[in-house]
Amino acid sequence: MPKQQLTNEQLDNIISAFSEIIVDRMDVRDLEQYVYDGLVDFYEKCTVDEIQDYVNNADEDLWEELLDNEGIKGEVDNTLKTTTYSLNDNESISFPIHKE
Repeated sequence: MPKQQLTNEQLDNIISAFSEIIVDRMDVRDLEQYVYDGLVDFYEKCTVDEIQDYVNNADEDLWEELLDNEGIKGEVDNTLKTTTYSLNDNESISFPIHKE
């Protein structure tokens, strides 16, 4: 039997149906974890200014509360500095360095 070519619409329908099946099989905790992981992944790619905007749009007092939870008072330097350390050949690790 020769191979058949899927149309874009057919592929979209298969993706939609499969996605619905996967969601139907998830319980509330799975769904919450999936959304949480997606949000963390999204926000990790944002700048400090962008995150602050998202937080302020959700609740205008929340940014100050979150800063307070981290022991930060007053203005925030919105630039994160990164330092790269060499591990082995062709390997490195980078992470933000915060000013104290």
